[in-house]
Amino acid sequence: MEEPEIELSVPIARAPVQETEAAGSAPPSAAQIRALIAEDPERIEPGLEIYTDKAGKLVGVGYPTPVGKIDLLARDAKEALVVILVAESGKEAELAASVLQRMGWVQKRLDAGEQTVRGLILVESVPETLLYAAAALPENVGIRTYRMALCFDVVEA
Repeated sequence: MEEPEIELSVPIARAPVQETEAAGSAPPSAAQIRALIAEDPERIEPGLEIYTDKAGKLVGVGYPTPVGKIDLLARDAKEALVVILVAESGKEAELAASVLQRMGWVQKRLDAGEQTVRGLILVESVPETLLYAAAALPENVGIRTYRMALCFDVVEA
């Protein structure tokens, strides 16, 4: 099944362009992508919500585990837990193993019930090494690319 294309937009805070810097925009950081998705997880898929603990407190952003931090832990529209990792630049190939470790921990340690824990890897572009790993990933792990858009709004005076 083909994943839907998702377009994200977020203001990118940048220092003024200096004479030595090319006039262009830097790609968004992984932290900016995480923050954007944490504010509105439905940007990834309808019904996705940040994980809450039994007291109802939002705890799914930067969720700590013994096998590594989960960037975003969420529940989907069917109440399945979803482990979301956002690629740091240059570390995309490591994400296949990382998402599987964290999914395994969530399955064993959190109340996943009878639902299968899902994993999502978010990358700006997919390196060839990640494509090879993706060929062996189970169906419940997806890879999504993102791109940033510059949008202009008309201001009525």
